[in-house]
Amino acid sequence: MAEIPDLVGPIEMQDAIGATKAQLRSLREDAVLVPRISQPKINSPWRVADGHAFLRELGLLAITMPPDDEHWEDIQAASKRRRLRVGDIIEAARRGDLSLGRAPGVYGYRSFLVLMAEVDGLPRLTRELPPSIEGGIPLKERPASAFARGIGMRSKGWFQTLFEAGHASATWVQHPRTNVRLLYVSEADIADFNRRFLTLTQMQAEFGIHRHTCAANLKAAGVRPFAPDGQDFGALFERMKAEPVLRSLQP
Repeated sequence: MAEIPDLVGPIEMQDAIGATKAQLRSLREDAVLVPRISQPKINSPWRVADGHAFLRELGLLAITMPPDDEHWEDIQAASKRRRLRVGDIIEAARRGDLSLGRAPGVYGYRSFLVLMAEVDGLPRLTRELPPSIEGGIPLKERPASAFARGIGMRSKGWFQTLFEAGHASATWVQHPRTNVRLLYVSEADIADFNRRFLTLTQMQAEFGIHRHTCAANLKAAGVRPFAPDGQDFGALFERMKAEPVLRSLQP
């Protein structure tokens, strides 16, 4: 609640991070940038600080490009040209599989560029997945890493660790041509996760209570993060333990 006066609408967020309407929409759809409030009727759901943190992250990965270098293109153009998700392009840059450049004299997200030759070598994983997975279960186009970022868990490999420990369901999908394997979650996998767990980002969106307030009250009530056998999964809580505390805080 304390953050509400500082939240902004989409136009203000676009200006704050130097993005177009289409660019911000793509970042949101792929859970690269997530509004602080998820309800569609809220006019000012964005926190500028989240956008600035994202720009700083990209800035640390990028090299400054000479002007008018025709070997580079902006992320949105690469997405359209190769029919790749923006989130997949950014994830490739984070992994070091794709060079990230920055155009001089341009502010914000639109200044970041990717090398066209390297983009051409990326598999179109989210557009060329087989229509079903083993057992005939329909597959939804949702990388587990994108789902994790959308619920505020941004540590690399976080969901895979949770999955491999047996605490979440997901499916390894192998691209038919490149043999690259990525972990994907279906709608059923996400529903199962949400029935069992809550992150601080989800708490804030679901209960309308600031994440810091949620964390403080859970600690005071003796509700600790989910850590079976001492394994650390960060600020992840079991819903059955956390939800009664959070509901008691609502008016």
